[in-house]
Order: sequence, then C-alpha cells, then structure tokens
Amino acid sequence: MNPSSILRASALVLLVLLPVACSDGGTGEGGRGDVEGAVRIDGDPAEGVELELSGPQRHSALTGSDGTYRFPEVPAGAYLVTVSDAPDDALFPSLAKPVVIADGRTEVVNFDGSFIRTSAITGVVRARGQGLAGVRASLTGVENDTTETDADGRFTFTGLRAGTYRVEIFGLPSRVQFPSVSTEVSLGAGDEQLVTFEGERELTASVVIRSVRSVREDGSTVPADATDLKGTVEVTLSVDRGEDTLERVELLLGDEVVGVQEFGSGEGAPPGEPEGDAPWATSPVDLEFTVNTAAFDLETGEPRFRNGERLLRARLATREGGEAAWVSSRPVVLRNQDTFHGTLSAERGPFTGVDGEDWVGGTLMVNVVPVHYHEDRRVQSVTVELRRVGGGVLLDRNVGGTPPFLAAFSDEEVEGEATLFEYRTPAGAVDQFRVRSATYDDGSAVPGLPVVLVEEVRIDNQP
Repeated sequence: MNPSSILRASALVLLVLLPVACSDGGTGEGGRGDVEGAVRIDGDPAEGVELELSGPQRHSALTGSDGTYRFPEVPAGAYLVTVSDAPDDALFPSLAKPVVIADGRTEVVNFDGSFIRTSAITGVVRARGQGLAGVRASLTGVENDTTETDADGRFTFTGLRAGTYRVEIFGLPSRVQFPSVSTEVSLGAGDEQLVTFEGERELTASVVIRSVRSVREDGSTVPADATDLKGTVEVTLSVDRGEDTLERVELLLGDEVVGVQEFGSGEGAPPGEPEGDAPWATSPVDLEFTVNTAAFDLETGEPRFRNGERLLRARLATREGGEAAWVSSRPVVLRNQDTFHGTLSAERGPFTGVDGEDWVGGTLMVNVVPVHYHEDRRVQSVTVELRRVGGGVLLDRNVGGTPPFLAAFSDEEVEGEATLFEYRTPAGAVDQFRVRSATYDDGSAVPGLPVVLVEEVRIDNQP
C-alpha cells in the first residue's frame, strides 16, 4: 500500500470516530455550513490541486490560481477533506483532515506541503578538450535558474524538482563554435544528469617548415634536395602565435622527435603567456633546428634513421588547441651513404713522450663497425690501412666475416711480412687508420671510401 492510501485509510478511521454533529443523514434538517481553505507548496499557492469532501455527502473541488478551494452549503455533519490529486513530487504532512460542519459556520482546512528537491543537473562546456570558464548557463522548465562555468568549464544546478528542463549556454567566446547551445533534460526524483557542450575552437596559431638546408663541413649551409637528404641538415620553422597561447613546438623525422622548443611563462606574465622580451612574444618568429640524419650508435653502428621516404613534421601545441593544434609536414627521402666507425686499442699506452706528444705501442687492434643505412645490404669484408697523414700507405689488413671486424697490426717481427716491429712515427708527423675498401655480401664494392677511423695516432715500438 502506498503512503497516500495509508493516509487516506487513516483519515477514514478518524471520520468514523468523530462525534456526530447532526443525524439527519444529509437531509439538511440540521442546517448547512461551508468548508474552505488553501493548498500551498513551499509557501506558494498550488493551482489545480483536486480535493474531495467525504461524509454524509461527497463533493470535489479544484484549487484556483491563488491556491484556494471552497465547498459551500454543505449539510451539517462530520466530514473528511482529502487532497486527492497533487503533484507527484510534493509531500504533505497529511493528505486528509477531519472537519465538523455546523449550521451557519465556515470551517477552514489548509494543506501546506513541500516539493521533493533531490535532483541535479551537472554540465561541462569545453572546446578541444579544454574547459571554458565564465560561460553562462540558464535553466528553464519546472524551475528557472542561471549560473556560470568555473575554471574547468563546469556548472551545476542542484536542489531541483523532477520534471523536464532546458539547459542553454550563452556568453560564449567569439572564436568558439558549438553545434548546439541548448539541450533538454528529463529528471526523475533523485536523478542527476550530465550535459556536455563540445565546441570547436577557431585556432589562430600556426607553424610552417620554411626551409631545409644542408650543413657543410665548414659550417656553411646550402639548400637541401628533399629527395636526396643526407648528413646534417638545418630546418627552419616559422611560428605565428596569432591570438593563441603557445606551449611547445616539436620537430619530428618520421615518428621520432628530433627537436623541441618550449614556450614558458615569463616573470609577471599571466600563466601560459611569454614574457615581453622572449623571442616569440612577437609574431611570427623563426626557429632553427639542427638534425643529423646520419646519426648512429657508436657501439653497434645502428643508424638512428634508415634510408628511405620519411615525413618531416612540425607539431605546434597551444593552450587553446591542445597537443596538435597545428601540424605542418614535408616529405623527404634519406639517402645517407653506408660508412664505418672505428676504435683503436693499444697493447701499451697511450703515454706522453719527452716531446710532450701522446704515443702508443705494441700490437694495435682496430675495431671496425659498419653503419648500414640500407636495409638490403651488409658489409662482408673490409681493408684497413695504416698510412702517414700526407704520405703513403704503411701497412694494411683485410678482414671479413661477421661484423664488427677486428684488424690486428702486430709489433712482432715476421719474416716476409710487414709489421709494426721497431716502427716509430717520425717526429712532427702523425699516422691514421682508415677503411680503404670494402665489399657487400653481394660482391659489390662499398662506395664513398676511404673513411678515416682514427684521425691521428703516433706509434713508438723502438726499444
């Protein structure tokens, strides 16, 4: 049995127990009186509420716009006044009250209730995943209200009645567009609904790849051929902040980040805003990044980038547009030439001689690591030579197999073979080790040789 039925049954029991004021059975012989009153909910008049008068006679009435009702000229007797049709979300201490009608009297029976206010609407207003602060939100429907979004773009309407509402946002930033600025929400008692307004922000910051230049050995630069990129290159980006707040720009070759510029806040500047004398405080600004496309691991010879087609990309992050507010790209083709890296280990030394120069002695071992920028070929053998800088070849060794290759230059005397036995680099001169020639596993020659492995070395194997 629901609460209304229980109250109604209790009221009927009260009616039976009431003392009988007249016993004419509603014939009018005992006189007549009036019953009137008001129905209020949360202190406000409740219009259209149905009430019933039950007893010797039965009558019904509806409250008017002022929340009042009246049963006139009711035969004297004991009656029960019942609220029979009130809003579903309204609570009354009692839905039925007894009344005794006497001749010529007007009895007043009032009902004061309250609405159930346990529902809520929570909303968020954002653009590109970022909350928008200071946006106005209005609520219309069963009740009306307005509020404003916080720093995270959130707003809340609490203590609401059940019913249908319309939520609308206004006072939006000029550069943000929304597919819709209003929505309808149906609430039950105790419900909490979430509404989201997702906007698209018009971004004004941009970045472009302005130029790519090859860096020569002397440090000068020349325009690079994007279809034949090799060695060290200098990439210039042009960044225009527009009206947005810059956070970071990244330069990527393929999927690897090869350069980053952060745009930090300056002292006294608003969060995210650059200080006045920062180079990017005015717009546009050029940023230069140096990228070694031929970089490799010194121990393994593994290239950082293999040859082939790549995408050179500039990615701009802003507070308004997120991590990829703007992306600019340019296709390039890497064509670095396979090369070699080497290290020297000596049986003795290095030590400093009487002339103040460093010397090594004994058997010398040269470790040769191939650097393969091509995926489809592998070096099979190399010829390493010891030569006088500015002079001729002194010794050479051919080694093969599985890289890395180890070329040994012995200091022992071997009949019929040139070694480092009692060899000394002349005073004022230097020697070097280099790869003179090499072959791939398909028998073809490795181009671009010779490659210097050890730039300068002085050897002393004399007693």
